[in-house]
Amino acid sequence: PPPPPAPPPPAPSPGDTSSAASDVYKRQVFARSEGLLSALSLDGRPILLRGPVTNLWRAPTDNDRGAGPVFAQPYGRLWADMGLDRLSLEDVSVTARQVSPALVAVGVQGVLRGEGAAFDLSLSYAVAGNGDILVGQELTAHRRLSSLWTKVLLGFLVAWAVVGGLRRFTGGRAFRRWWARVPLVLLGLATLAAVGLSVRDYRSLDPLPRVGTELLLPLECDRLEWYGRGPHESYADRKAGARVGRYRGTVAEQHTPYAWPQENGNKTDVRWLTLTSDDGVGLLISGDALNASVHQHTLQNLTAAEHTYDLEEADHVVLNVDLAQAGLGSEPFISSVLPEYLLDEARYRLRYRMRAVDLGEDDLGALLAYEPPGGREGSGTTIR
Repeated sequence: PPPPPAPPPPAPSPGDTSSAASDVYKRQVFARSEGLLSALSLDGRPILLRGPVTNLWRAPTDNDRGAGPVFAQPYGRLWADMGLDRLSLEDVSVTARQVSPALVAVGVQGVLRGEGAAFDLSLSYAVAGNGDILVGQELTAHRRLSSLWTKVLLGFLVAWAVVGGLRRFTGGRAFRRWWARVPLVLLGLATLAAVGLSVRDYRSLDPLPRVGTELLLPLECDRLEWYGRGPHESYADRKAGARVGRYRGTVAEQHTPYAWPQENGNKTDVRWLTLTSDDGVGLLISGDALNASVHQHTLQNLTAAEHTYDLEEADHVVLNVDLAQAGLGSEPFISSVLPEYLLDEARYRLRYRMRAVDLGEDDLGALLAYEPPGGREGSGTTIR
């Protein structure tokens, strides 16, 4: 049977610096200035230290560092130039309303901006009286001209400036003969082709390394159990050898010790996971074919480290819950990621459910079978 109904959460007050929804045992705190779920606790024990926060970055793999589109920079450098590891949320607007006696909805609108990329971001939290939280994230990319074609067009602009300077300097004599006009015709044709390709480039989008969220949990939540592909890491283009099943292990056991620290430990097609302390108290995440990973190192540390001894254990556990990650490819010297494994869509939608749990008392099967008041959870779909 489904869990018994809980007292309805109070709607957040518009004047609060932070707002909370709670029942007797569970408490959720939202930071109104940023629209973030800043804390989650169960019977006074902290479950979430921060999150979910939108995350579009991964620590570049060996292939990311060396592979990219033909005549373009590697993906890892492209993502760094886009500022995906330094995104800031601007123009934030937060709303909260009582949808029903047992459901409060919190909505966040803003612009996620990096040095070379920007995205319209819409976050939603549907908080049920029994402690369920339905998390929604919709991301829409702003179109822009890539740095490669920006440089190409600037090159043609300089070339035409040189042609104009020669024409003025010689009074037009340099281009009176027909053979002197051939380079101008070729330059004009090349310029038209470049403009056409630039328009096509503007309509396309630079691929992203991942689309998802990052959450922080206390160090004591180091027991992972999941239903999805495993037991080892898997990615969109490397998962045939990982069977779907129910697996468990510690956070430390999910780390793959590559000689050069990088993205690792991802799990694909995850239907649910729990991340708990040794007494079963922690977090439950459920959704439809999610990507997920846990780490004892921060993303910043994984990105900056050049050797395994550069890795430092964080004072918290990092949990990534993603809609998708880009494929890894097969070699670091050319762009070997197949087109179907690139994240180059204009819009992404992610949905999942989370709640604080005590597996010593809660029936996990009943929790997974229960449909929250806001509707069935799921990852949604990647759409254009």
